[in-house]
Amino acid sequence: MTRTPHEAVALYRWNAHMSAALHESLGLVEVALRNAIDRELRVWNQRQPPAFDTTYDDAWVENPSRPLWAILNPTQRHGGRRSIYQAAFRRALQSRDRRDHGHPRFGAPITHDDVVAHITFGTGP
Repeated sequence: MTRTPHEAVALYRWNAHMSAALHESLGLVEVALRNAIDRELRVWNQRQPPAFDTTYDDAWVENPSRPLWAILNPTQRHGGRRSIYQAAFRRALQSRDRRDHGHPRFGAPITHDDVVAHITFGTGP
């Protein structure tokens, strides 16, 4: 329990600094984990046997084999499926279109890495 307004402000500042440190570390871990998932799924997807006249390559987001296809195209409540790839691709396009003219990748085509960076892994639409 705080005794003075000064102590309350000091505690609030401490909390803000701790939150900032946590989010900085969390951001780094998220990038490392996302890259590790991508690396492993690239290898896994291209090792899957052909099916339905489709040969699979390392483009696991765009051309997933089963059972990954079902995960990346979940069933909607109202029926039909939602494409995680298409949603991530749209977000990547929006991100690209907001880049400043001075950005090194201004106007660059969307890559596999751009799409993977915009996958929400179940935390967004």
